[in-house]
Amino acid sequence: MTAGDILDAHANLLPIDLLFNKVLFQATVHLASLLPTHLLHLPVCKAAKCYIKKHRSPLHNLFSTTTFIPTSVEKIVPTCQCPNYIPSFTTHIPDGKPAALAVTEDHHQKAHITIYCDGSGFEGNIGTSAVLYINAVETNLLQYHLGLATNHTIYEGEIVGLSLALHMLSILQTHLHTYTGIGSDSQATIPALDNQCLHPAHYLLDHVHDAAENLHISQHYLQSPRVYKC
Repeated sequence: MTAGDILDAHANLLPIDLLFNKVLFQATVHLASLLPTHLLHLPVCKAAKCYIKKHRSPLHNLFSTTTFIPTSVEKIVPTCQCPNYIPSFTTHIPDGKPAALAVTEDHHQKAHITIYCDGSGFEGNIGTSAVLYINAVETNLLQYHLGLATNHTIYEGEIVGLSLALHMLSILQTHLHTYTGIGSDSQATIPALDNQCLHPAHYLLDHVHDAAENLHISQHYLQSPRVYKC
């Protein structure tokens, strides 16, 4: 080991080969994160898909060296709602588990329709489920397997569970006369429903908001069908 290597170690600098790999990897991630509207999006996808034999561009060499797959990068698109957007539903987080249990038991006995959803990980996989109760009787059950835990998170599973719950409400084809509740134990998902800032998995939250608004439209149609006739 030379004196320069010792100095680099004390200065917290990477060896030159690792530093080059880091720079290449950062450049590859930046290119793979481009939205479809960007002019380089299509050339990047073509270069990453096939390493041609002749007339290679710097993009071909970059993706061949790093062996990076652009589809493995989540693209965080701009939010569909404005900052002052008001969701078509309300959220509530009780103070502590005893209060949450009391609210859940009371609502389960009194409400006409209740749905409980949950996302979890098991044996390296992420999944979610939602259960529909009508008059405290289990009526429908939906399950969905997102994929491996290396590609998905429990947070995503919790949000997809809300989408399953709204889907079950939309296919009931009955007018919801009383208050309808969807129960979730995720204290990360519930506040995120009111957050319109950019963050990972926000596209799933957009699906939840769209499903809730479509549910409201269908309920208005069931309540006053004549208003929607041409």
